[in-house]
Amino acid sequence: RFRETLGRSIHDEIRRAHVEQAKRLLVETREPLKVVASRAGFRDPQQFSRVFRAAEGRTPQDFRRAHAER
Repeated sequence: RFRETLGRSIHDEIRRAHVEQAKRLLVETREPLKVVASRAGFRDPQQFSRVFRAAEGRTPQDFRRAHAER
């Protein structure tokens, strides 16, 4: 039913929420990436980087740099 309603699985929605939290933390804090990964719900920085890059098309560090320049 979840997939029928939102068009994605529960797993995909959880991942989306984790990436959105990570994006907020990357922009709003200067926390190290391993802290951002943990606070956003990822099990380790490697998983965080892999999932973030797949979702956003760039690394967490590149995302932070792009938003710091604004």
